[in-house]
Amino acid sequence: MAHAYTDKAEAFLSKSDIVKGTRSTYLQAGLLGKVMRNAVLSFALMIPGVCVRKGLLDLNEVRDFPTGLKRMLVVSWGLLFMDSVALVVSSICC
Repeated sequence: MAHAYTDKAEAFLSKSDIVKGTRSTYLQAGLLGKVMRNAVLSFALMIPGVCVRKGLLDLNEVRDFPTGLKRMLVVSWGLLFMDSVALVVSSICC
């Protein structure tokens, strides 16, 4: 998922500071860096209002971001989070 869609998603948000920052930080980290960039991008798309207000995302780029790609990124990371919480809860209860 991260390998296939990170560069594509970053291309739609090329003017945003959050993309520039995470790309420069994690560019040399290989696949793990792409996973981190994908996670930050997905999180920013989950709360676009806060990120736009803080100046991390460009409002016009967020509006023009493809809804199918946004849905795929947000749902995949949301499911991963819920799965992680379920594993922690099941290990505590059992």
